[in-house]
Amino acid sequence: MKHKIITGICSAMIGIALLAGGVMPVSAQVGTVTSSSRATARAAAAAQRIQNIVNRADQEIARRITALNALSTRVNAMQKLSADEKSGLSSSIQAQISDMNSLQAKIAADGNSTSSLKTDIQSITASYRIFALIIPQGAIEAAADRVMTIASSMTAIGTKLQARVSALGSSASSAVTSALADFNAKVADANTQAQAAVSEISGLTPDQGNQTRMQVNTSALKDARSKIQTAQKDLVAARQDAQTIVKSLVAKEASTAVSSTTGGQ
Repeated sequence: MKHKIITGICSAMIGIALLAGGVMPVSAQVGTVTSSSRATARAAAAAQRIQNIVNRADQEIARRITALNALSTRVNAMQKLSADEKSGLSSSIQAQISDMNSLQAKIAADGNSTSSLKTDIQSITASYRIFALIIPQGAIEAAADRVMTIASSMTAIGTKLQARVSALGSSASSAVTSALADFNAKVADANTQAQAAVSEISGLTPDQGNQTRMQVNTSALKDARSKIQTAQKDLVAARQDAQTIVKSLVAKEASTAVSSTTGGQ
């Protein structure tokens, strides 16, 4: 019995000595290691979430830069827009590409500043409006340029048709002269509508979150698209008029040829 009591006292004294010497009990050491591991895991998870957000932002920025470069190629191929109009659109596109590159660098430098990161990522869509304004703006101008290019070619065709109809003199049917008049009117209107669409949207700028400007931009884009659609319908109608004229001219010339042959007999 005395031996057990002495052993217990010795153990207690050793424990007290260890504590007094700054040596932490094993159970306490395990608890501290576990807490530290959890904190490290949480920090790593948070860092990974931030990196995932940055990666997604990079993808969205890259998608916009790709679209802008494609639009720039279309602008360079435009034939009928004025030099000032092409220059203005090209400058706007290049400015947006530069802004996207700067924003990408800023997002990468935000680090653990979640508030700055959130603001910068929101600005990809809220401030620059590339897919909401710049790309539609360029698409409308490209469509307008195509309309004006086709209208120019059809104007040249109209001049030739006019010469052939005029050669018929009074023998030209009213259907032919009416179709020619409609052809010229439709081609002219297509050109007018296309140019009006370009003028309407060429000065638009990103709204930067301003609701009033956003509504103005949206309305202008919608109206410009409507003008392009009208212009395209004009060209379709003009093409039908040209077909009507050509068929009538061919029939008339064939009839004249037959009459000449019969008269010669």
